[in-house]
Amino acid sequence: MNLPHAGQRQSASMTLLLPNALMRRSVAQGFALPLLLLPALCLLGGAAQAALPIQAWTAKTGARVLFIEARSIPMIDLRVDFDAGARYDPATKSGLASMTHSLLGLGATVQNEVLTEQQIADRFADAGAQRSGGADADRAGVSLRTLSARGEREAALATLTGILAVPSFGEQVLTREKARRVAALKEEDTKPEVIADRAFDRALYLGVGAAHPAAHPYGRNPTVASIEAI
Repeated sequence: MNLPHAGQRQSASMTLLLPNALMRRSVAQGFALPLLLLPALCLLGGAAQAALPIQAWTAKTGARVLFIEARSIPMIDLRVDFDAGARYDPATKSGLASMTHSLLGLGATVQNEVLTEQQIADRFADAGAQRSGGADADRAGVSLRTLSARGEREAALATLTGILAVPSFGEQVLTREKARRVAALKEEDTKPEVIADRAFDRALYLGVGAAHPAAHPYGRNPTVASIEAI
């Protein structure tokens, strides 16, 4: 797909907002994004200044697209947001959403080639692109900043497409990342501010939506047991 050069003084970006039913399925399956959604990625640009017009439309897949174009800088900022996050974590697997997001980019099939995490990192570096994102209680998202020149742009978008559509979730990588998260949780359990935050969450959501605070997703926090259950 041919794409005009797009940029903005503070970056251009795009947002995809995916339907609830699709996202619940995607979270359960590790945020696997159907490939048919991804062509819309090429149309997106990002955080807008008030003076710039915001174009908006809904793709055939149901994804909501917001697009801003400015040509002062040859750069594209793109963000894909999912109706996801920790509130969809099973009660016994709290931390699944953040773990799933952390595994994106640690192995994927890109243009029919199975890549390791190092190869994926090299592809982004070779294109001069940067990938970021995160998962919180209510959503998960992936961001990409890339040059708008065709070669760099298409290489970066192809890599991002593979990460979202065909992630590997390799067993060895999962085992390694779970061990890291468990170690981090054990360290957090020694910090008074973390202990206080977790106690506050449990107290705040006690009885909201269920008889026990653990039944409400906002009252749950990852534990060693819940991470090991993933």
